[in-house]
Amino acid sequence: MKKVIIMLAAMVLFTAPALADYLGDLKATEVTASPASILTIYGGQYANSGIQGYAGVYVIDVASSGVSGLPDGRYYGFCIEMVTSQPGEQYDASGFTLGAAPIPAWENAAPMGEARANKIRELWGRHRDNATDAISAAAFQAAVWEIVYERSSTQALDVASRDEGDMFNSFKVVGDNDIIVLANKWLGELTGTGPMNNGLLAIVSGKVQDYVVVPAPAAIALGAIGLSLVGWLRKRIA
Repeated sequence: MKKVIIMLAAMVLFTAPALADYLGDLKATEVTASPASILTIYGGQYANSGIQGYAGVYVIDVASSGVSGLPDGRYYGFCIEMVTSQPGEQYDASGFTLGAAPIPAWENAAPMGEARANKIRELWGRHRDNATDAISAAAFQAAVWEIVYERSSTQALDVASRDEGDMFNSFKVVGDNDIIVLANKWLGELTGTGPMNNGLLAIVSGKVQDYVVVPAPAAIALGAIGLSLVGWLRKRIA
């Protein structure tokens, strides 16, 4: 079965305004998608026939081959592009700020820009921690795709419907109703007031899927050190 996988990469240690659009070369390997559910998505090059695949949290191993600002390690994220690959596939990629992605892999595609990137930053800030099982992870992924691909001027953010007169530039998903209802609930809560995650980055490729991933391995390491120090200090105080 083909899999739809395009993601965002989130960095806790860096903020978007401080990053250049291009951060360096990477080697990316998709490991798995879990938790995830199967959805059929329509839009872009899949406007007429749709494509079925896993929607949820994607696991990617990253190895830097240049100065990327992305530490080597395992990342967890979501798709921002409708291009397919398979687990175990390794490909060349680069680190980009979120608004500069996805990098077009099909005709007439364009980066999402800052307005859509800010909606994803707010979605992430509000609900990434709630995407913990197959239903909620797929709902989060569907909401991300809706933000990136709903480009019709007449269509509101709604994963269940699209502009049938402009199907190429509109988006929808077909699948479990619980996923659709939750995705639309979260999209309806985006007011532009946050909370925002301003550390999101994109891992991009012109040939296969683009990702947004989190957490950064370095951030995990620093968090573990911090918790260890807190525990040590408590013992010392006691």
